[in-house]
Amino acid sequence: MSILPPKNGVRPIGKVKYYLYYFIFFAFLFCNTSCGTKTAKEQGILSHSEMVNALIDVYITEQKVTVLSLPRDSSAVLFKKLNERVLDSLHVQDSVLKKSYNYYLDRPLELEEIYTALVDSLNLREQRAVSEPGRL
Repeated sequence: MSILPPKNGVRPIGKVKYYLYYFIFFAFLFCNTSCGTKTAKEQGILSHSEMVNALIDVYITEQKVTVLSLPRDSSAVLFKKLNERVLDSLHVQDSVLKKSYNYYLDRPLELEEIYTALVDSLNLREQRAVSEPGRL
């Protein structure tokens, strides 16, 4: 069998069938790999804005506990209780927050966006607190 086309310009039907099988195989492979991935929402992962809001509240709670200057074991217990309240108010489970954080750890560019928004939000709250005492 020659790799050159026949002299009359007509391809044998076997080669067309051969290429058709390759096309179907690669189309199936492409669809299977691209269509099979779940989005972050389907996996139970918090969105960027939800993650930022949750982390803001967690960091503020952590700072409140730190300011109290309690012994380490007491502050850990207090932080755990306050953190549970914060997450309950956000309607977020601790396991979902951990899963989301681990998800974004595997995606450093997305995590950088989240932390940029987090730092900006915390700076804005600090500026508001300085300009308007008693309000966060």
